[in-house]
Amino acid sequence: MRLKTLVILIGCFLVVLAIAFFVSHQKKSAGRQAAIGQRFFERLPANDIQAIEITGAQGSVLLKKGPAFWMVASRYGYPADFAKIADMVKNLADAKVGRSFEASAKVTARLGMHVPGEKDIPEKQQGTRIVFRDKDGKNLADITLGRSEETSAPGDTSFVRHTQESTVYLIDKSFKFLDLKATEWLEKTLIDLDTKAIAQVACIDPQTRRQIYTVRRPTPDADPVFGDLPPGKKILKYKLDQAVEVLDSFRIDDVVDPKANPPSTAFAKAPVYEYRLFDGTVYHLQPGAALADDPEKHYLKVRASYLPTAEKPEEGRAEIEKNLAAEAEKRNQRLSGWTYVISKWLYNSLVADPEEFFEKEAKK
Repeated sequence: MRLKTLVILIGCFLVVLAIAFFVSHQKKSAGRQAAIGQRFFERLPANDIQAIEITGAQGSVLLKKGPAFWMVASRYGYPADFAKIADMVKNLADAKVGRSFEASAKVTARLGMHVPGEKDIPEKQQGTRIVFRDKDGKNLADITLGRSEETSAPGDTSFVRHTQESTVYLIDKSFKFLDLKATEWLEKTLIDLDTKAIAQVACIDPQTRRQIYTVRRPTPDADPVFGDLPPGKKILKYKLDQAVEVLDSFRIDDVVDPKANPPSTAFAKAPVYEYRLFDGTVYHLQPGAALADDPEKHYLKVRASYLPTAEKPEEGRAEIEKNLAAEAEKRNQRLSGWTYVISKWLYNSLVADPEEFFEKEAKK
């Protein structure tokens, strides 16, 4: 075969290949256009999702599904806020397309839809990438959300594209405030009790085990009272309420790396607060020193135990107490393995000085 003929044949092949690619691309775009008004994901296999990686210019978070619960893998494997994960997945699965268009490099930059971490791309032009993976690490979905403030999507909508494609879609769900900090995906509600379940609060000296003070509630519907009220002292009712209400949605800010223990002095002088419930369950809270790098945050340790009630023996009571003790140990395993970080406001809600419960005497 002559060289000239070979060159002509190669040229024809390249032309045919280019036409085929163009036709395929047009068909693909046409298919996408036909999806307007339908869901962005024809099918998002939510039940197959085992890991979610969220990445942006200012942070990233890795969430993984464990045997018993979802965890924030990028925060030492601490339990994740499942409701928050479920809400994000549901919104993406339900998102419908309003319109779509092919985005040029200029439009991609203006909408802030470049892949985060892309070389030589300014931060404000980078979007938020979400990758869903199955148990084998295979990508189930890979999308990039826009983040431009100057040309943000109207109302409760977002610009999104499949990361490997240039077609941009306007969907009817907003993800403008998707968190990129791992701490914001933690399950932050540590204890959530109906305060009427609390029978007694005792503040205890950790060294002598002496009770500094107690606040009791005789019955679930009774008001709390101060134990052994000193003569001549007048109680501040709101302080008593504060003492028992602190476990009503007790929320943490963060957790400490299990491999990096707090200073040995962090809990040396910290009192222990024992919250005993009417059913015999006891929560032990020990707030510690402020963090060295953040004086507005404090360390905290928590454990749970069970102390049988003084009720008269009755049929089936032993089995009830056995179950309560087992449940308390289950809670203890979940709580006691971590050192937590709480806000200074919450730290101050745990009253250490009994004088705070009393009205101050008027100066003469």
